[in-house]
Amino acid sequence: MPRSLITPIIITLALFFSAGGCASKNYSSTLQPAAHCLADLPAQFRIDRVDDIPPHLFFATGFTDDDYWAEHVADAAPTERFPQQLRDMVAAKCPAVFSDAPDALRIDVRFTVTKFRESSTQSWLLTAVSWGVFGLILPLPIIMQYDCAMQLSFPDLPLEQTMIFRNRLIAWVSFPSPLALLPIPLQANRRASVLYPWQTSYYSGRRFTLESFAEAVLQAIEKIDATRLNKAYQSHARRIRNDPARRGPAAIINMPVPPAGSDTAKVTSRNIHRPSSGG
Repeated sequence: MPRSLITPIIITLALFFSAGGCASKNYSSTLQPAAHCLADLPAQFRIDRVDDIPPHLFFATGFTDDDYWAEHVADAAPTERFPQQLRDMVAAKCPAVFSDAPDALRIDVRFTVTKFRESSTQSWLLTAVSWGVFGLILPLPIIMQYDCAMQLSFPDLPLEQTMIFRNRLIAWVSFPSPLALLPIPLQANRRASVLYPWQTSYYSGRRFTLESFAEAVLQAIEKIDATRLNKAYQSHARRIRNDPARRGPAAIINMPVPPAGSDTAKVTSRNIHRPSSGG
């Protein structure tokens, strides 16, 4: 099925059964949350470039390039907001090592969806061949799964690190039956449900997506040798300190002023007020 049709079909299925009905969702990832030790690093980091998340993953990620869905699906967000929201999520997880300071090591976050699988066609067929039993009485299952290859690069040093992970959404919906409110009996990192118009905080998938991508960024950094990162940070910080143009206006404001009446002050004054050769 063309990807351009996937999002509207899946959302139509979900909204048809959840408008006045109910649904449950399971979000899971092959990246398991871990206790991070980045706070022990003297190095500081700043996330610069971040790829936009593909809009055809909207039903699983909560990020869309369609203004209508962004406005009408609770807790959804436009795809262009993903980069800044990812920066905020990473900084919230490890505030000690992420900074906007000019000497922080820059990180570019690039990623590619390598495999994608969804069940919209099968879900429609299941509803049809069961004469609506699945969806009207029994919960109708919907699955969306994608593999992501994330690459972190550091423009301030020749270094790259790759993380590969899989995120999966399993949902079921029903209307008017309330059976879809039953939790899906499968493993999940996050669970969500909706009884229209009320829904739990993780239902759109946006928060789970940000958490899993932020976890990938942090685990990728932790795979890099800490000594190498610290040396690179110290070297980069020295270059910033020795380059007034990169230190900003404060570096010029704080330049020492020669005492009045000194030879240095007189030379400086003559240079400033010297007429042009053409005058």
